[in-house]
This record gives sequence, C-alpha cells and structure tokens, in this order.
Amino acid sequence: MQLKSLENIYHINKKSNVAKWFLFTFLAFVFIMFLPWTQNIKTQGNVNTLFQEQRPQKLNSPIPGRIIKWYVKNGDVVKKGIPFFKFLKLKTII
Repeated sequence: MQLKSLENIYHINKKSNVAKWFLFTFLAFVFIMFLPWTQNIKTQGNVNTLFQEQRPQKLNSPIPGRIIKWYVKNGDVVKKGIPFFKFLKLKTII
C-alpha cells in the first residue's frame, strides 16, 4: 500500500538541489576571488623617502657642494667631534 502523504512529506524519490546550489555558490566565489580589483582611499599626510640620502637636504655653506654620505640617522645620539656627513665640494669655474 502506497502512502501519498509519506511521499509528499519526505520526498524520498526526489533529488535535492542543495548540492547544485552549493557548488554554484562555491564556483562563483572562487571566480570572484581571481577578478582584478583595487582599493583606493583618500587621505592627507606627508610622504617621506625610506632612506635619508634620498631626501632633499638644505645646508647653508659658503662652499658649494653636496652631501654624498650620511654617518648618522634620524634619532641617533651623537657626541662632540663625530662627523655627521661626507661633503663633496663642487668645483666652480670662474
């Protein structure tokens, strides 16, 4: 004897679509993960170089030239008589 109510309640012979939806959702997620995207934000601040040698240096000197090597870094404790930098004197043509 076949019970119609049993078939209507339990869906014994019907296939479920849950596995198909799960697979579709997973594949869509994997596809979205590999799409190219960028993140942009607007902010205000200062941009500094990583190395002190790359920053523009202003030095008031009667001899024209440029700093070629720093012996100290920002935040270093220095003592009297220790040189701060190596200075390259530019030759001027008169």
